Amino acid sequence: MNGFKQVNDTYGHVAGDEVLKQFATELRGAFRPLDDVGRWGGDEFIVVLELRLGGGAPACGAGAGNGLWGDYTVRGEGARKLPVGCSRGRGGMAGGPRRLRRCSRAADADMYKEKKAKGRSV
Repeated sequence: MNGFKQVNDTYGHVAGDEVLKQFATELRGAFRPLDDVGRWGGDEFIVVLELRLGGGAPACGAGAGNGLWGDYTVRGEGARKLPVGCSRGRGGMAGGPRRLRRCSRAADADMYKEKKAKGRSV
């Protein structure tokens, strides 16, 4: 997510946790049940798509970033809406832990490139 540190710094960690939960729910809903979605760390999430041999990437999740941007409501001292955006990184792999590390590094680099292009802090 973009700007997540600002949410914690401005509104506190309880508000940050609410935003993370809402974001995770929206992200999970953008993919198929057989795809794995989880929190990678901090404000980063990972999606591992189940692909069949000879098949391409599924259409599900294609617009996930667009659906995840917007206002998230947090409670506390009165409800407030906080803007949330995200940057995506992509990587592909087949088999083995070394390839997983290479894939995650490629996706991370792709995400930071998108954040930079959007003028977001990294």
